[in-house]
This record gives sequence, C-alpha cells and structure tokens, in this order.
Amino acid sequence: MRKFYAAVLFSAFLQPLLAQEHTDPFKVLGVPNTLVYTDLKTALKSREQVYKMNLGGPLDPKLLPKIGSLVNLQVLKMGDNGIHRLPDDFAELHSLQYFSTSGNYIDSLPKMFGNLSSLMYLELIGTKLDSISSEFGYLDRLKSMNIRNNQDTLAISPGIGYMSALTDLQVSGCALRNIPAEIGRMPALKNLSITKCGLASIPDSIGRIKTLEVLILDNNKISRIPGSIFKLKKLRYLSLQNNQLTPKSISDHVCFLTSLETLDLRGNNSFGDYDISILKVLLPLGCQVLYK
Repeated sequence: MRKFYAAVLFSAFLQPLLAQEHTDPFKVLGVPNTLVYTDLKTALKSREQVYKMNLGGPLDPKLLPKIGSLVNLQVLKMGDNGIHRLPDDFAELHSLQYFSTSGNYIDSLPKMFGNLSSLMYLELIGTKLDSISSEFGYLDRLKSMNIRNNQDTLAISPGIGYMSALTDLQVSGCALRNIPAEIGRMPALKNLSITKCGLASIPDSIGRIKTLEVLILDNNKISRIPGSIFKLKKLRYLSLQNNQLTPKSISDHVCFLTSLETLDLRGNNSFGDYDISILKVLLPLGCQVLYK
C-alpha cells in the first residue's frame, strides 16, 4: 500500500513537470495544417513546399543524398530506413527545427552537423555513434536532446558546454565513456536524465548548473554523490534509483537543497527507516523521500 501511494505522489509531481517540457514537437512544429510527406521521391518533386516528413522503411540510396535540397524542411522523422550514415548535404537543411532517427545504425553524423542553425529538438534512438562531437556546440538553438539505446560506447565532447539553449538532456541505455566537466557550463539546463549508462561517478562540475530542476541518474553504479550537487538551489526532483548508495553517500549538506520536493532512493538497499528519518530532518519540510 505504501508503494502504491508513493507511486501516486511521484506521478502527481513529476508527470506535469515533464509534460511542460515534452509536448511532442513533431506534432506542433512546422507550418500548421501542412502535408506530412512520407515518401522522399514524392517530396523531391515539390521541394520548396515540403515542410514536414515522416520517412519509415527502406530508402532509395540514390535519393537520400538529395535530401539537402529540401530547403524549407522544418520537421523530419526517420525510422528503420536501413541507413548507416546521413549524407553531407544533410547539413544544408538550415530550416530544420526537429530531427528524429530511430532504428538506423548511424555511425557518424555529417561533418558540418553544427550548421543546422534552426535545430531545436534532436532524438537519436538506436544509432551506433561513438561520440557526440564538438560540432554539437554550434547548435545554439537546440533546446532538447534525447539519446537512447546507442549501440556503441559513446564519448561526449567538451563542446557540450557551449550548448547555450539546451534545457533538456536525456541519455539512456548507452555505454558512456565519460561525462565531461564542461557540462557544468550549460547555462539553461533544467532537466538532466542519465539512466542505464553504467555510470560510476558524477563530475563535481554538475553543481555549477544553477538552473537545474530535475536530475535523474537511475540504474547506474553510483556509490558517491559529489558535494557540489548540494549547491543546486533550484533542484526540485532528485532520483538515484538502483545505484550503489549507502547512508554515508549522502552528507549533511543535503540540507542546502532548499527547493527539493522529491528524493528517490529506491533500489539502494542499504537505507532503513532510521536512515530515512535522519534525512527527513535535514531536508525541506514536506520533501518526499522514496526508498521502499
């Protein structure tokens, strides 16, 4: 029964918060009431009138290099197309605001990917990238980046620190080589979720992200929380489910998280009722602690 009520309270808090940030951009972006093209060959016949595309299934390899000629394309979703690389001319899509690829084992992005100056939403699902390169630092309008189930070990470039508009960063199911210290330079980040990535540690620089409100680090191998986290004055939701934390992992400085509304420690089996009672004394009045 306790678990049931905890789940209800969790949903009541977190779902409305994330819903504000995660309205489906594919549906809302682009010219209103425009035709959604589902065939690249057809789209290439009306190049200047193409604003939105949803390409599913195999693509003609002879046509794909021409996608850069769709100069007014604003919204593009690709899925299970049997491709391993995007053409270099892809970087010519200067009007592109949203790009999603899923089920494509893309192992590299165009060299000038940073030229996508209008890009605001990026989803890379089931790719085979080995790095998030410094080119990403030039995407100065990018608000949301979601990377899931990457099929190769992924390195994140220090250039991520230059993504000045990014408010939402989600990485899940990826074997991460690193989280660069430069992540602490991101001036607008509100939601940071890194789950199922095998993380053993968190860089101290995370405490410099003064705008951070939601931090989710579930299903990793974290055994220590850097003291810098307790400098996050705007943090409202902190989830550390299924890690390797003990009561000693959380210092008394947790009392400085004055905006915290939920602390989720479920799956860290070292926490008992007594440990949680001490935490509740240190945390803001009314802060919910989940641990069972």
